Amino acid sequence: MVVLPPGLGVKAQPNVTVSTFVMDAYEVSVARFRRFWEAGHPTPGPVLYPSGQRLAVVEVPVEPAVTGVTGDGLKYNWSAQPGLRESQPINRLTWSTALAFCAWDGGRLPTEAEWEYAATGRVVLGLEPGRTFPWGEATPNCSLAQYDQCGDTTVSVDALTPIGGLFHLAGNVLEWTADGYDPDGQRCWDGAPKQNPLCADPALYQHTLRGGSFTAPTYQLMGGWRFGAANLSGARGMRCVRQPITAD
Repeated sequence: MVVLPPGLGVKAQPNVTVSTFVMDAYEVSVARFRRFWEAGHPTPGPVLYPSGQRLAVVEVPVEPAVTGVTGDGLKYNWSAQPGLRESQPINRLTWSTALAFCAWDGGRLPTEAEWEYAATGRVVLGLEPGRTFPWGEATPNCSLAQYDQCGDTTVSVDALTPIGGLFHLAGNVLEWTADGYDPDGQRCWDGAPKQNPLCADPALYQHTLRGGSFTAPTYQLMGGWRFGAANLSGARGMRCVRQPITAD
């Protein structure tokens, strides 16, 4: 896990700020998700966010599809018993399943603002905020991200080089965020200053994914790229965040 200090960080909304939070270094692996599933994959109560808002799981957790290639050509990593893909990211997750896992694991899904701050909004390794990709401005290649030029499959959650301690903030699997998907900015992203924003408008039936996947073209690896969905897909996974532990 990586502790991220408070700061500005959303390229499209430079007046958005986030408080200190802790982010998982890795996307959630099959092995890690398996512990949740074997524990009975409980449905949590509403999850509290730094904004004071609470998010509720809207449907019971859904078991991912088994390993193989489906009709849409996307590979799934889950298997009924432990297999060869335990170190690869869990995929084909619904938003509610991702939210339930993170709550069970003692955390929560990141907000869009937290995710983008972690990817391209913080100063790390001499890289300035507002960069195009997590690693800077260099054209993507297969040492930087697992995307559509690097083979039609995911790789281990600890493969490739981390940026500021975080692996695969671009490529491998799309990562669910807590926010509803507000495509035109009319409901949530109105340009006003915001502290720890969370777009939880009940009229938004989709949720936002960030980061691109192993099927992504180059533009989807950009830190500001976002996508809304409400259904299952082979490329959708997650990582969790937590509140920092403070001394009494």
